[in-house]
Amino acid sequence: QMEEGGRWGGKKIYDSASVQLKIPPLPSSVILEWSLANIGEDVIYTDPKDPSFGRNMDSHITLKFGLQENFFEQIKQMAATWRPVPVTFRGLEVWDGKRYNIVVLGVEPGRDLATYFAQLDALPNLFKKQRPFSPHCTLAYTTLTSTHLVQRAVRGEGSTTTDDTTTTTTTATTTTTTDTGNATAKGGRGARGGARGGARGGARGRGGGKGGATRPGHAFTIPGLDQSYMCRELEFVWMNGNKTTIPIGNTTTSP
Repeated sequence: QMEEGGRWGGKKIYDSASVQLKIPPLPSSVILEWSLANIGEDVIYTDPKDPSFGRNMDSHITLKFGLQENFFEQIKQMAATWRPVPVTFRGLEVWDGKRYNIVVLGVEPGRDLATYFAQLDALPNLFKKQRPFSPHCTLAYTTLTSTHLVQRAVRGEGSTTTDDTTTTTTTATTTTTTDTGNATAKGGRGARGGARGGARGGARGRGGGKGGATRPGHAFTIPGLDQSYMCRELEFVWMNGNKTTIPIGNTTTSP
């Protein structure tokens, strides 16, 4: 139960609150299935002092971090004026860091997504340095020693758990927008764009890259993600890791 002032009980594990766009169950399950099948547990980077490392079990797009918790009500009111956000996935990438790598699934920076990010970005931030918006879903943090295996996996040439290589290809798909989450006509997607302007290190501002994104040599994304998906909820992540759902276009929230 929420305490007075919008704070949840429990020990703080983050140094700020954040807001993320929640990915619907269908694409989220496809993303997790691919991650579990292609990125072995032996290459996952973990930190016993920070539970946010490891494999991401719920897909989301971080829109804003470095927030004070007392912005919750303002963000809830802000989201009530928005409309659901169509999200289109593109290619897999590996973002390199000093202590670990990050496997991410790129997201097309559509107009609505960019507009809502700009509104959230105008809020006061606890951190002086902010990164340019580079929408993505983080799949996992991986060890530096497994870089070549992870790069092979994101190119669709096999998992990190086997030496057998099989090439998986995807084809361009044309679909029609519906209100249930299937959307826009488009051509083939790939790992274009990449990490922009040092937007590496994850949603919490950790790590920091020493180089750029590793871009697959061909257009490879996770099979089955051949549509756009309508996202209808935000999640406000409190400093103790608890999350509160904020419907987009609705003033009702659920813990």
